[in-house]
Amino acid sequence: MTTIGPYTLLRRLGAGGMGEVWIARRPALGGASKLVAIKTLLATKAHDPTARRMFLDEARISMLMSNSNIVQVFDAAQTDDGTCYLAMEYVEGIDLANLTEQLEAKGETLSHSAIGYIIGELLKALAYAHELDHEGTRRTIVHRDISPHNVMLSRSGEVKLMDFGIARLASEETSGSFAKGKLRYMPPEQLDGETKAPTIDLFPIGAILHELLDGKRFRGGALEETRLVGIVARGEIPPLSCPPERVPAIFEQLRRGLLAPASADRIASAREAHRLLSQWPGDRDARFELEEIIQRFVSSSSLPSVMIDVDPPALEGIATELFARGGSETATARRPAGEESASARQRGIAATSRSAPRLAPARQFRRVPRVPLALGSVTLLALLGMGAGLLVWWSDDDEPARAATTPEPVQPEPSEPVQLERPEPAAPKLEPLPVARVPKEAPPPKPEPAPKPKPNTKPKPKPNTNTNTNTKPNTKPKPNTNTMTSVTITATGVYAQVKLGSKVYTLDHLSGQNQESAKVEPGEYTVRFRDDPEAAWQQLGTVNIPADGPVKLQVASDSASVTK
Repeated sequence: MTTIGPYTLLRRLGAGGMGEVWIARRPALGGASKLVAIKTLLATKAHDPTARRMFLDEARISMLMSNSNIVQVFDAAQTDDGTCYLAMEYVEGIDLANLTEQLEAKGETLSHSAIGYIIGELLKALAYAHELDHEGTRRTIVHRDISPHNVMLSRSGEVKLMDFGIARLASEETSGSFAKGKLRYMPPEQLDGETKAPTIDLFPIGAILHELLDGKRFRGGALEETRLVGIVARGEIPPLSCPPERVPAIFEQLRRGLLAPASADRIASAREAHRLLSQWPGDRDARFELEEIIQRFVSSSSLPSVMIDVDPPALEGIATELFARGGSETATARRPAGEESASARQRGIAATSRSAPRLAPARQFRRVPRVPLALGSVTLLALLGMGAGLLVWWSDDDEPARAATTPEPVQPEPSEPVQLERPEPAAPKLEPLPVARVPKEAPPPKPEPAPKPKPNTKPKPKPNTNTNTNTKPNTKPKPNTNTMTSVTITATGVYAQVKLGSKVYTLDHLSGQNQESAKVEPGEYTVRFRDDPEAAWQQLGTVNIPADGPVKLQVASDSASVTK
């Protein structure tokens, strides 16, 4: 595969069980282009409801955010073969986990100014996500998987948070089974499925601060998963191995406040944590310092300008330019505009101009032998002389014929002035019509007196069968709403459509529509669910709506239940 949608794939960065990540180029008008990162969901996973739901949720949530400290997602689409992909900002740099490993291998650590800068930028990113104002509506997006692996450091010293794959809205209804993320950086409450509070994102920031100060991995060592789960559940925090006097007091206060085992004892918000960090006298913008460190470990990109996988014979006879790299010569071969190649003339198509270059095989370019200068000059003069003689001969012989056949210019005759106004036609004479005499109308006959009604002959009125005196006759009676049951519909996920009977209810947490209200008649109903408007409906079974409402219909991706 060399393309996906409008993007040309250049190099694969990595692959996993669900998809791949590529560097790609997005061509634009006039030869402009932009490097992007493409994250794909494999076609084999596109039919997995869990994988597809996670991918779509990441697309919906990530495209809401636009912040310099968060990797921007530009596009989300699906190819004809079912491959879903995200086009996002390409950050040329290194992740924080890789940087700390390389620094540890060299026996180095970051300076306190660089540590404070990294932590401050991450807190800015979380303050934006936790306090998102989207189109006038307040949203709280919880990342739930922050770790050094999801922190990108660019070659220009930028700090960007990425991978909102398991992010959720704080207002979202969940089933309680969301203990996802990296155990090593997880707070205790996340094991119990309590993932709505933004404070679960502050704990891993404290773990990253601990790691950067100590120069060692947080909760490090080769630990078995069961033992690591126990450490997380008990909220154990390893002590710093570096001397306490080397750690600024504000850093230690911030570390303890972010790593508090109980969420109620933790610093309440990212904004408050950033305010505490800014009180450190050494707090400053260390972007240039971080830039110099990153460039020690990351070389400049050497991506090819174009990577095309085509059949060379199909490109023969087309004008092109070949560009060589590394200071080698540039071989060019241009065809004048309007000239046609042999293959193009056979098809009746003009050759491609330079405005649309295409690659041609290098074997088409041959070295032309040089002609001696003297011989070339003599030949050129002879050809010029012959051409001039032919030109004179042609002009002398053909001049009389051309003069005889040249018609004399004809002078146009003067024409009469054009009358613009049309004279009105004379009105026709009207003959007087003969006058006809109209006979006088006979007087109308006098009406006969109506017969007097006989006594006791009045018709009896028909009985009024309409018992509702407030409605007009011939109107349908209103349904009795006393027998309807009020149902509040909620669903898990960022987006869901629920079909109850024949009616469809849409719940979109991003637009603030967390629940739907309905009035239905008591009885059994078939419940269907989907989290993608283009996907097929998934039948979840039947539910019984009782008459003694109101009730709540809770819908998940695999179940539906009614509670009071």
